[in-house]
Amino acid sequence: MNGIFPIAVSIVLALYSWHNVSWRLQRNPELKGGYLRLLMLWLLWINSGFLFRLLPENPLTAYIVWLPIALIAIWILGLGGANFLQSYPGILFIPVGSARRIRFYTVLYLVVTLLLSAMREFDLLHWRQNDFVLPFPLIFVAMWFGVSFALAAFSGWQWLSENYPLKGKFPGNNSGWISGNMCGVTFRSCLVVAGDDAGFYMRMTLLFRLGHPPLFIPWSDIVAAPRRILWWDSTVLEFRKSPGVLLSLSPEDFAPFLSRIKGNHDPSGILDSKNNPRHNVA
Repeated sequence: MNGIFPIAVSIVLALYSWHNVSWRLQRNPELKGGYLRLLMLWLLWINSGFLFRLLPENPLTAYIVWLPIALIAIWILGLGGANFLQSYPGILFIPVGSARRIRFYTVLYLVVTLLLSAMREFDLLHWRQNDFVLPFPLIFVAMWFGVSFALAAFSGWQWLSENYPLKGKFPGNNSGWISGNMCGVTFRSCLVVAGDDAGFYMRMTLLFRLGHPPLFIPWSDIVAAPRRILWWDSTVLEFRKSPGVLLSLSPEDFAPFLSRIKGNHDPSGILDSKNNPRHNVA
């Protein structure tokens, strides 16, 4: 039973990822094959550690575990994998952004994984009870930094900040403490949004702003459409310079801004792919 549980969880997460991208597939059905291949690769990667634990114990097993990590790193860094992932965003635990940024996150992942492996090998992760009080604040700060930047990468916020950085002041007449979802990452009661004649503004509340720079997006770069998820209605936004990054807000929270993008509102719920160019697979 313990062996089936992690595989079952990974399948549920894969189905959730498929649900996230299904809305995009409605207007770009040619992406279906690529997303299916990516999900199969994702399932193999996410379960690789567990599957290798089933192997008989021998000195080579510890090195075999690194094989899928090495193969995926080679694919991303040298065989066009970063360009492929750029064109198929929205899968959980895979950074969303440009190919250059995806390569950067891959190198960072390798460095952190190797560092943790070395610390485990030399027993540096074991803290005696009397020593734990001192390093705990440092561990907490490091985890806060790591989680904040990871969420920014997985949600696509970092990619939006590259294409839509806020260069002026954030408007004072804003709506704060609202919730939203970006590429499967939920921001619960921590978003601040505003709008004027020029465009749409968004930032995080102060406590969660690390790794999430404020954004300014012109209205001409936003396409909105309604979407129903089970029993909940939402308004989904997509952005021309960051195709595939979908922001879901409640209709009530986005209602004050809907009239400003009347020309880009798609009441059918399927965004027009001609108005939302995607990156081609290299």
